[in-house]
Amino acid sequence: MAISGVLRGRWLVPFFAGVLLGAAFVSRLDRPMPAALPATSPAPTPTAAVLGSATDEDGVAPIIPARVARVIDGDTIELEDGRRVRYLGIDAPETSRKDCFANESKTANERLVLGKTVRLERDRTDTDRFGRLLRYVYINDTMVNETLVADGFAFASRYPPDVLYAPALDDAMAQAKAAKRGLWGACAAAADTAAVAATPPPGGCSIKGNINTKGEKIYHLPGCGSYGRTVVEEANGEQWFCTENDAAAAGFRKAGNCP
Repeated sequence: MAISGVLRGRWLVPFFAGVLLGAAFVSRLDRPMPAALPATSPAPTPTAAVLGSATDEDGVAPIIPARVARVIDGDTIELEDGRRVRYLGIDAPETSRKDCFANESKTANERLVLGKTVRLERDRTDTDRFGRLLRYVYINDTMVNETLVADGFAFASRYPPDVLYAPALDDAMAQAKAAKRGLWGACAAAADTAAVAATPPPGGCSIKGNINTKGEKIYHLPGCGSYGRTVVEEANGEQWFCTENDAAAAGFRKAGNCP
């Protein structure tokens, strides 16, 4: 009897151990599984609204907003961050030279953009030799460059390769001239001369090779002090050049008022 009791005791130990293990297993099955962590994905890259233009296909920066702090003249402004913007595709009379209609041109530009947020669109070239941004400037959907030309406050002027809107600007100038708006009525003779001086030939070379009254051959780059009023008279041996090297090879030297 003692041996039989001992044997029963030995069987009871693994029996109760199995019961306890089974209860623990069932308890784990009853626990709710932790929620799966959501899969992470890279944050979206911010994108700016882009108005369609040929430059967008080439990865050029889209139209961006900026606030105008100062108007320099009819085709140049200064932004709040200190950068200057030279309007693309146009030339306005210069106040520094006291050109006819220069003050009116500057005033018109001030009415359009001073203290306002404008949008800036690049063509092919980012800056000129003075570090100014070269841009088409917009108030809402209105291009300021074209408005100034259409109202007779500036000339259309082509500076390849930045000719995205050249046909529209040429058309705006033709209509302003026909209607004698702005400078075309106030100073028609000077306007005709300036328009000829501002417009490079169809070939697209924009460096002006001029021969002065002393017979000196001098070339003028866009942005030089005398560029706007320099007329190339090819019948007198003056020439348009595509590069400074071409001008130098033809015996022309750079104008002293060029940087």
